[in-house]
Amino acid sequence: MSEKKKCPICNDKLEEYSGGGLEAEEWDEDPGYICKNKHWLSTEDYNKL
Repeated sequence: MSEKKKCPICNDKLEEYSGGGLEAEEWDEDPGYICKNKHWLSTEDYNKL
């Protein structure tokens, strides 16, 4: 398993964003990644880190 990347804003580890309670089928777009301080990154931005 690869090492978790860090948030570029607060340096906390980023986790895959689950959608905050929305059903998975409601996501037409990429859910991206979020840190515990609620900084959100798209998967595209995450992959650039």
